[in-house]
Order: sequence, then structure tokens, then C-alpha cells
Amino acid sequence: MKTCIRMLLGFLILVMTPVTFAQDEAEGSSGRVCLNIRNISSFNPVDNEFLYVRATGKKHYLFTMQRSCIGLHSTNEIAIVDPIGRACSNTMPKVVYEDWGRGNTSCRVLNIEEVASHDHAKELAKAHKEERRDHRSADQ
Repeated sequence: MKTCIRMLLGFLILVMTPVTFAQDEAEGSSGRVCLNIRNISSFNPVDNEFLYVRATGKKHYLFTMQRSCIGLHSTNEIAIVDPIGRACSNTMPKVVYEDWGRGNTSCRVLNIEEVASHDHAKELAKAHKEERRDHRSADQ
């Protein structure tokens, strides 16, 4: 079963990712951050709302999910899917992962930020959670 899932995720990446050698980039004052999906070397879920991504060239990113992705924090089978082969902070790429209770699951990425390290990603995720909580409290 695990081999089948890996093959499916690998197939999705190959089919959905055109051959492109675009460099990872932060695009000017717009704040848009992009990275080539092929340059991703590892994933580490911070929790169900945030995903730490490491890319070649010692680049580090924090992906903020559009919503809480049930089971993301406990999976080790993750793939990024985007039709242009680049995950950008304004194109809402998909994170596809194996949720052992529900099978293959996907979530949209709301934002991508470049960070200094895995620890920095965890700190930033914690700060974002506090901002959301404060915002919700102010709305009530």
C-alpha cells in the first residue's frame, strides 16, 4: 500500500510538473515568493496548518495552509502539486499527503515565506497562530 502511494505521488509530481529549470526567487517588492518544485529536498509539518520546506541551495520556506489540514502533522508522505512546476505564494499550489484515516488528501497553500531555518519556521508559525487568535478575539 505504501509503495502504491509513493508511486501515485511520484506520478502526480511528474505529470503536473513541466520540465522547467526556473530558480527559486523572491520577486521584488510584491513579496511574492516562488520555488521550483523539483528543488524541494524535504518536508517537515509544523502542525496541521504550517509546513516547513527545505530546498536545494540551503533555502528554507514556511508554507501556510489555506485551512487546517487534518492529519498533515503526522504524515511522512507529502508532495507539492502545481501545473506550472513552481510553487508561488499567490498561485495556491496543492499539498498532497497520505492521511492514514482518509487516504490521499490535499490542501491548498495560502502563503509561502522564505525563512532562515526550521527553528525560524516554527517560531513564525507560532506567531501567525497568535495573530489569528488575536484577530478572532477582536472580531467577537
